[in-house]
Amino acid sequence: MEFLTQLNHNVLINFYEVTVADSSLTLLAIFFAKWFPYLVGLFALAYVVLTTKEKKEIPKRLLQIFGPPVVAVICAKLLKIGFHEPRPFVALNFSPLTDEPDRFGSFPSAHATFFAALGFALYSKNTRFGSYFIISALVIGFARIATGVHWPIDIIFGLIFGFFIAYCWEKLSSHIGQ
Repeated sequence: MEFLTQLNHNVLINFYEVTVADSSLTLLAIFFAKWFPYLVGLFALAYVVLTTKEKKEIPKRLLQIFGPPVVAVICAKLLKIGFHEPRPFVALNFSPLTDEPDRFGSFPSAHATFFAALGFALYSKNTRFGSYFIISALVIGFARIATGVHWPIDIIFGLIFGFFIAYCWEKLSSHIGQ
């Protein structure tokens, strides 16, 4: 267990140090950690609205695509209550590159959970387009590590958990005919 904790710390420190050493990387990491998630959400919303042939089907499609990430992030927030882990910048006493009001909500990453679930939900409807959203979830996760607001394990678990929730949603909805 000590080995995994040390690995978690080393990966975080390496990502963070590389990021802060170059102002261009710092700006990119901040963009991808803080602002890119909004764009990803807007693109997903636009995709659903613009690709739905019958406008009366939009609410159903929105539920299919955004239901899993909403459920996943609620579950992640509940897990945070139980784990109450300090964020890296608190545990290692450094300044994060983005504002983070929740100093003890590190595990699991709600961002990674939400965007992994969104990516999988889109992937289940359109593999090519969904692949871009899965890649986006990974980029957001890496940026959250590089800005010092999440440990790698927070991101890894969040991604797996988000995929799991979306997979379960897909299987459940196919059985009940959503």
